[in-house]
Amino acid sequence: MNGGENPHLQVTVLLAAAAYAFTSTFTVVFAYHLRRSGADALFIGAFVAVSLLPFLALSTRIGDHVSRVGRLGLVSASGVLLFMLAQVVMAAVGPNARGALLGLRALQGFGHLVAITPMFAYVSRSVPPARRAAGFGKLSVAFQFGAAVGAACGARILSSEAGTFLLIGLAGAALSVPLLIPLSAEPSAAVTADRARAPRAVHRIVPWSLSVPFALAAASFGVLAQFSPAWASTLSTRNEATGAAALLPAALFGSAAGRLLVGRLHLNPRFNLLTLATAALAVPAVTAAGNALTVLALPALGLVAGLGYGLAMPRLTSDAVQMGEEAEHGRIIAGMVALSEVGYRGSPLLLAALVQREGYALGFAIAPGLMMIWLLAASGGAGKGGDAGALKGKQAG
Repeated sequence: MNGGENPHLQVTVLLAAAAYAFTSTFTVVFAYHLRRSGADALFIGAFVAVSLLPFLALSTRIGDHVSRVGRLGLVSASGVLLFMLAQVVMAAVGPNARGALLGLRALQGFGHLVAITPMFAYVSRSVPPARRAAGFGKLSVAFQFGAAVGAACGARILSSEAGTFLLIGLAGAALSVPLLIPLSAEPSAAVTADRARAPRAVHRIVPWSLSVPFALAAASFGVLAQFSPAWASTLSTRNEATGAAALLPAALFGSAAGRLLVGRLHLNPRFNLLTLATAALAVPAVTAAGNALTVLALPALGLVAGLGYGLAMPRLTSDAVQMGEEAEHGRIIAGMVALSEVGYRGSPLLLAALVQREGYALGFAIAPGLMMIWLLAASGGAGKGGDAGALKGKQAG
């Protein structure tokens, strides 16, 4: 991230994000351990889905609180500590205490929401608006890097006892807490004044022209990323299986590259979303063709889809923040975080039964197909952040 009054703290938040993502990924990988312990697919789905409930129910309230505090690091660190506490208890109860695991996973979802929203809010406050998309992109790459390292480490020690497995994953959180605590970015005088008139304040929501394609993009990439390993194991020819296995690494690399380049490539998010949708829709088509070039085509499509996704998401988030007053930035950021989490993690759960019945090709096609239809039919552009009238007012209760 460039700009801002405390560049060393901007580096700190990137390190903290990577360390925390390392820890949070261990709990995600823990779902595979549950499967090996005899849990059925229904419970695994519930274990993953229950962590999304706090995002659906509480993101607005957390966003409003984040908008009005200066010590963002303390808020974020409290979320990390809550996440850690749930993880320690989860390790203690073991994989057979199903009810307790679901409750602890929901608590982790709340901790996750409290942990990451202030990090994005810190970027929003400390980076000039012209470079905000690049700042969001770099923070997302930090999360992605930490998650990748955590997944790799988790896969290697997955055979260990569940308690040991989860406790080892706490190392990242133990590092992130002292890094987060110094983070401080005071809200402006306008935000401070908003506290006094909060009962009469008008709160706004992100317009459909941004929120719908944002959620569909997260769903498209989430399905591509999370279904591709299992899909690769079902393919019959060596070229298909090899190409499908390389699809996920290529997509993740493309996503990281796009997020790093978003500050330099000022492309319309609509174009990037169309790129993502086209590449995702082409994946089952290329596989069905059965060409010998499939081994090269599939990772190439993954790379293109990742680039479109990585270039679009930070820009859409920045555009959404730009469209609101500063007092609303926390609410908007929390809403976009919730859309990303629910789209990325929720869509594979919603489509799992359909994929099991109809096959992976249809599962891959639904979210990008809907996004393509939306983009072609919508009258408003996804990247027109200057249209202040697109935000719809809601009178506070």
